[in-house]
Amino acid sequence: MSKSSWTNAEIVQLFSLQKIHGTHWKEIACNFPGRTDYQIKNQFYSIARRLLKAACKVSALTFSSTQIERIKPKILANCFKQEIPGELSPDVSEHGATVNDFLFAHFYNSLGKHEPDIGELHKQRIDWCVKLILEQKFVKKQ
Repeated sequence: MSKSSWTNAEIVQLFSLQKIHGTHWKEIACNFPGRTDYQIKNQFYSIARRLLKAACKVSALTFSSTQIERIKPKILANCFKQEIPGELSPDVSEHGATVNDFLFAHFYNSLGKHEPDIGELHKQRIDWCVKLILEQKFVKKQ
């Protein structure tokens, strides 16, 4: 079992595989020799929550870190697979983009560093993604 730090390439691969395999962590773990399905799952949810917190800072919507932590993992994973509506993706090349694609592309490289420069259309997409995830009724009970 590997306890080494995750590389950027591994994290990019993890998010790509989650988009394909969903929450089938054992299938995903086959692509990461030395890492267990448990490590894979925890790494995905840890980064997904950090991406969501980064998006909340840019969003016009306000939600607390506690609300983010209370989202059930399976709900978070399912939300990350949702497609962003066409009206929020006027560029044809972006049609079919998921919450995973969008949040990962815009926030992963800036985690813990600075807020990315985001245009008005991106802010609308961020608000939609944040609302989709944080307004779920399926959060853990306190």
